Formats: sequence, C-alpha cells, structure tokens
Amino acid sequence: MIEARDRGSDAWGRKRVSEHLTKAMTERQSSKCAIFLSRYREGLAQEIGEWAEGQSGQGLWVATTHA
Repeated sequence: MIEARDRGSDAWGRKRVSEHLTKAMTERQSSKCAIFLSRYREGLAQEIGEWAEGQSGQGLWVATTHA
C-alpha cells in the first residue's frame, strides 16, 4: 500500500506516520506493508530525515520523500 502526501510545512514524525499507516492498513485488510511518500522533505519531521522504517501491529512501513 502507498500513501502519498503533498504537505510542505506540516511535518509528520514516526508516531504520526505509524498511526496513519496502521489505520490505512487496517482498512485495506490485505496490506502487510506500506510506503508513506512525502512530496517534499519538509513533510517529514527531522527525526525521519530522508527516510525511516518502522513496524506497527499491521506490518512494516517505510517513510520517504519523492526525491
């Protein structure tokens, strides 16, 4: 599953990304992993940087930027 966001100044951290992707994977019951794609670097919090990986109760996830 891929979630794409176009937010420049609303930076999402690990907790917010994980909660969002957990909800999205639960809604799409067949999803075991997810990619959170931010169009701009500013859409991800400093703790994530260019990319991060994590795990929720629904599966694995990766957060990264378009570039």
